[in-house]
Amino acid sequence: MSNDKAIEKISELTKKSLDSVFTEDGIFYTFEKTYPVQHEQPDSLKLSSLTSLAVFVNSYIDNKYFIQVESPTLVSVKSVELDKFNRRDEVAYVDISDQVCSFRFGERLRQEEFIVGLQANFILDDNLHRVLDVASKVKVEQSADFEDNGITQNVSARQGVHLSNMIQVPSPIELKPFLTFPEIGPIEQKYIFRVHRKHERPEFALYSSESRNWEMLAMERVKTWLNDQVTIIVL
Repeated sequence: MSNDKAIEKISELTKKSLDSVFTEDGIFYTFEKTYPVQHEQPDSLKLSSLTSLAVFVNSYIDNKYFIQVESPTLVSVKSVELDKFNRRDEVAYVDISDQVCSFRFGERLRQEEFIVGLQANFILDDNLHRVLDVASKVKVEQSADFEDNGITQNVSARQGVHLSNMIQVPSPIELKPFLTFPEIGPIEQKYIFRVHRKHERPEFALYSSESRNWEMLAMERVKTWLNDQVTIIVL
C-alpha cells in the first residue's frame, strides 16, 4: 500500500470513528463497541514457603490486603479493593505444585520405579516400611503362588534357595504423601496396594480408596496455620 493510500485509509477510519460518536446532555455515546486499554500489572513476588509469606505479610502488608488459599499448593496475597478495570492487585504468592507428590497412582510400575517413587513422594513411616518390605522381596517365578480374594492378597516370596514364604500384602493401608505445604504436616490417606504379575517380573500399584476430600482438609489446615501467623484476613 502506498503512502497516499495509507493516509487515505487512516482518514477514512478516523472520520468513521468520529461519526459514530454523539453527545446528549453532555454525555458522549457511541454506536460501536469499545474496549478499555488496560495497563499491565507488575509481576507478583514469588515466595518459597508459607513461612516466608507470613514474614512478608507481617513486615510489609496492611489490612488493605487479604490472603487467599486457592488450592492445597497455592496461596496468594491480594488487594481488597478492585482497580478501575475490576481487577485485584496480587502482590505475592507461594506455589509449590511442582514440589508435591508426583507418584503415578493407579498405574502398574516395575519394582525399581515403584520403590523409588514411594521413597521420593511419601513420609517414611512404619506403614511405608511395610509396603517397601513387600515390594523389595517379591519375586515372580513360574512356580510362584498368588492368593487374592479381592480384599487381602498373599504373594509367594522366595527366601534363600529352597524356602518359600507367603507374605500378606497390606491393603488398604494408610500412607502420607507430600500433598501440600510442609508447615501444616502430612495428609494421611488410605490406599489399596496391589501386586501384579507380568511375564517374568512383578509389578506394583497404589490405588486411592478415598475421594478428594483431602483437598478441603488441606486448605482448612493452611488457613488455620496462616491465621495463627498473620493478622490480615485469610480466605
